[in-house]
Amino acid sequence: MPLLARQKFWQQQTITMENSSFLKTRVLFSTRVLFAFFLFSYIIKNMLNPKEKEKIIQEYETKKSDTGSPEVQCAVLSEQIKRLLGHLKKNPKDIHSKRGLLQMVAKRRKLLKYIQKKSVRRYNALIKKLGLKKR
Repeated sequence: MPLLARQKFWQQQTITMENSSFLKTRVLFSTRVLFAFFLFSYIIKNMLNPKEKEKIIQEYETKKSDTGSPEVQCAVLSEQIKRLLGHLKKNPKDIHSKRGLLQMVAKRRKLLKYIQKKSVRRYNALIKKLGLKKR
């Protein structure tokens, strides 16, 4: 990449802020850093927050303080998949998120297959509770 193009790409904006009458500080914000900040805040908004995750865990736990059972993992993945589907309906060209969605679906499918192998009764109960179709 030529030097001029690199300079243009990493163009920096200088913002002068006064913290007090004696102190002036300069903060450099790269346009890329600003973009990353707004992208990160958008992602945080669409992610599960700890309270919502705890609510899901309490609903699907098999015993007290159960966070790692396959049922809980499937439930959390299902909620994340629902949120990501909403994002992909608004942004159909976001192929990176689509890849993440496919990975989550594959992981959930493996967990469901494991539960089905261990106990068909647990599998049927979980499928019914999550509202998924049987394969």
